Amino acid sequence: MSDLYLTLHQARRTKGLTQSQLAELLQLGQSYLSQVERGKHDIKTSTLVDWARVLDLEIMLVPRQDVPAVSYMIRSDSLLVAEELPPAYGPLPDEV
Repeated sequence: MSDLYLTLHQARRTKGLTQSQLAELLQLGQSYLSQVERGKHDIKTSTLVDWARVLDLEIMLVPRQDVPAVSYMIRSDSLLVAEELPPAYGPLPDEV
């Protein structure tokens, strides 16, 4: 299974959707959706964009030479915790 299809599969499960529920939202057949998730069927770009958006994903084209930097930013962003971020405008009035 390619990274794309694996990501779609995992995102669907994370959202708590069955293949049938997602197929209904996308107005696709459940068997087609299953084939796509298993990498057995190609998908049109317009269908991929709709599919991704239903799963709260966004399709982005990144220049190949920038992929390592973008991957690093995505990984490091997921590691940040709210407490680690500095306040945007200094301390709150009740902290002074």
